[in-house]
Amino acid sequence: MTKEKYQVYRYRWVSLLAYMLVFFIGGPLWICFGAISSTVRQAYFLSGVSDMTITLLVIGPLATEIFASFPMGVLVDRKGWKFATGLGAIIMTAVAVLRIFSPDVTWLLIFQFFLGVAFALMYVSLAKLAVTWFPRREGAFAQGLGLIASNGGNMTGLILTPLLIAFFGAYNARSSLQNTMLLYAVVTVIITVVFFLIARDKPPTPPEPVEETKQVPLREGLSRIASSRDFWLLGIAFAVGFGVYLSIVDYVERAAWSNVPLFQKFAELYVALYNPELFFVFVNMEQSFGGLASGLVLLFGIIGTIVITRLSDKIGRRKLFLFIAVLICTPMLYIMGTTHGEILLVAAALFGFFLISVQPLVFESIVEIKSIGPMITGLALGIILTLGHTGSVIWPLIFGMLQASSSSYLLAELFYYLSILPSYWAYILEFPLYFYFFTAPPLIQLPGTFFGPTLFLVLSAALAVVLLVSLKEVH
Repeated sequence: MTKEKYQVYRYRWVSLLAYMLVFFIGGPLWICFGAISSTVRQAYFLSGVSDMTITLLVIGPLATEIFASFPMGVLVDRKGWKFATGLGAIIMTAVAVLRIFSPDVTWLLIFQFFLGVAFALMYVSLAKLAVTWFPRREGAFAQGLGLIASNGGNMTGLILTPLLIAFFGAYNARSSLQNTMLLYAVVTVIITVVFFLIARDKPPTPPEPVEETKQVPLREGLSRIASSRDFWLLGIAFAVGFGVYLSIVDYVERAAWSNVPLFQKFAELYVALYNPELFFVFVNMEQSFGGLASGLVLLFGIIGTIVITRLSDKIGRRKLFLFIAVLICTPMLYIMGTTHGEILLVAAALFGFFLISVQPLVFESIVEIKSIGPMITGLALGIILTLGHTGSVIWPLIFGMLQASSSSYLLAELFYYLSILPSYWAYILEFPLYFYFFTAPPLIQLPGTFFGPTLFLVLSAALAVVLLVSLKEVH
């Protein structure tokens, strides 16, 4: 009788694959403009494209998710994960097609904000999919695979987009950009059609016994969440972790640059003053190193997500892995913000391996809180994501303010405006044609610039450790 009532279906992997395809293509649609900022500037130069505009093209969807996650979570609980993911796929398809015809960069921005609504639908659907199709012993692993699809899409967008621009002819920025967007739009349409053909909302019978099967009224759901101590501990820890992650990934290149050996720093200062046309060597070197560090965070994050979620499911413990992961990440933050070279790369790999794997564990822990359960998973996840995206805005802002107020940064600015820039313009006056071939050296990051901001991130991670230790219901 029990075997007839509860069954784990192989088709759960097909439904998860359908979800992963949609989440994957969202990556290139979102992050492509950040990888080709120069092309975007050339394509829409008549309307003017500033650095802030490029930044908004990337963070616009994240800002939208702050406001969209909560209502989308309610929608998932009412309509199911397939409806929400399908709606997200339709929105992605509409954005991918319509933005090809954008007359200026303002319309690109508008479409990017709509893309944030689709992402909110995707994120809140993941836990609902896992709890609907997968038994608890596979829940974290299933959510980890879903998030790997997102990270894989981001990596693909960063690597593939510049290659496509070059393939379609970088000499004609507008045409190559439109052709690249057209290709992404075609792939999005195909994936959306495939999703609706193969995805199923739920199996004929649940994968395991569930205590609650009826929909929970919104007011009751909010009341349950408000009274859950563990939910808020997880929510605050998630907000801190999300903010710390985005801060260190955004600033790791500049932090590493500030911590190079002193002889290189003196060489940079000399070249900036007396041979500014050669300074691009240092810029390329540090950008390559920063890109390698960021890439290691993401690559080892994917590996860690597979390994740690699988172990967590097998042992049946969440709190232990959450605690160990964040505890290990805390000293790695200090190393990443205060060192340079191979030790920083090792720290970046360990940081990514453990921290990125935390996200699916947090999502699965929420589902397993008794007062929440499967029927208000979408609502709970919507609130968690709202907290997380709020943290992703607040922590980088505080980090940036601490950096800008450090004595090393203020000294670097003073030296830059009083010595480096005057020296550059004097060089241009002597050789006017050089103005068209190279720009002024950037602000040189001096040692100690990121010590205060790094200490802030370390203390934030320590706070997350304390919050996770205080969990009672999550085992």
